[in-house]
Amino acid sequence: MKKKILSITFLLMLLLGLFFAAPSLTRNNTSTTAMMIDLFNPRIGNSTLYVKTSDVYNDSYKDATSGQNDYTYITLGYDEDGNSRQIKYTSFGNKFTAHNYLKVRIKGQNVRSYEAVQPEDIPETALIKLD
Repeated sequence: MKKKILSITFLLMLLLGLFFAAPSLTRNNTSTTAMMIDLFNPRIGNSTLYVKTSDVYNDSYKDATSGQNDYTYITLGYDEDGNSRQIKYTSFGNKFTAHNYLKVRIKGQNVRSYEAVQPEDIPETALIKLD
């Protein structure tokens, strides 16, 4: 009985440690595992990054539903305070053209959405880092 209680206590301590350490372990990690951990971790909130697009993509693959090519990009994004974060996002069906700006909404390493924005819509600190 005592051994069972110790085992459960150890397991709970381990899970609690991972719960608090996960944000620092997954930051700037574009793996699927990091994305899944961030998706289900309630400690990780939503935030906004700004990125400058490139015409150079990291990967492309044929979309199973539309048959078009999808393009994956890995780049640095900056928040309104100028803090950087490496993220991975996908363009469905079209390549991005270089030197445009995106406002990217994320939860940890998960890109929730992105939209094209003009330079005047980007906080000055982030815009300076992007250029």
